[in-house]
Amino acid sequence: TDYLSLFATFMGAFPGILLFFWVMDLLGRRVAIAINSSAACLFIICLMIPDLTRVPLTALLACLRAVLTAAFKILLVYTPEVYPTSVRSRGVGFHVAVGRVGAVLTPFVAQVLFGQSKVAGGLVYVAFCTLSAILALLLPIETMGRALPD
Repeated sequence: TDYLSLFATFMGAFPGILLFFWVMDLLGRRVAIAINSSAACLFIICLMIPDLTRVPLTALLACLRAVLTAAFKILLVYTPEVYPTSVRSRGVGFHVAVGRVGAVLTPFVAQVLFGQSKVAGGLVYVAFCTLSAILALLLPIETMGRALPD
């Protein structure tokens, strides 16, 4: 059943990506990132509910994976659209590098903080997701419908 749960959370990413690519084209990149980050906050808060059984836990993790994967993919679309061609690869490289720093730090939070307190670990993620939503809305450029800069 552990493998089935892992597979279910893995498969949750695909509908999320498709849904948020549609949202991205409908509402814009900044709003889509903010919606993803806000939804991630909601799912993380729900994960802090004590004594979740396997089915709701797996469903919440699948939804969380979907919105976080979609947010990363939207950023991969947004970042090259912002930078001119001469610095585009550096901009995307920087974006990916910053994302990898988060990937390196996440096991620390998951193993150490969640081991001490579900709420403490969850609040770290909620804080960063909230910050992400606010910063996404404050981005100065909306690239929806614009041509790529040369």
